[in-house]
Amino acid sequence: MFKTMKIRRIYDEKSKTLMYVSYSTKETSGSYKHSLSTVPLWGTKAYAALVANETLPEVNESSTSQQSMTTEDESEKSSDPIF
Repeated sequence: MFKTMKIRRIYDEKSKTLMYVSYSTKETSGSYKHSLSTVPLWGTKAYAALVANETLPEVNESSTSQQSMTTEDESEKSSDPIF
């Protein structure tokens, strides 16, 4: 099962929140399994550094996939994740 589980970390700059999406790449019982967890940075040292420097947290590009969470329709130009 672990070989079919993937995790993506997405940084929402507007709300300064990390989102973790885990999903299965293998169908189980007729559907793909997934879950979403959020970690607000407010009140942490990371948040204070972001506000002071207005820099993004270090995120490994290979583990980030915001594009896969957006709509595939080219007519919509929104980069906000869709859940």
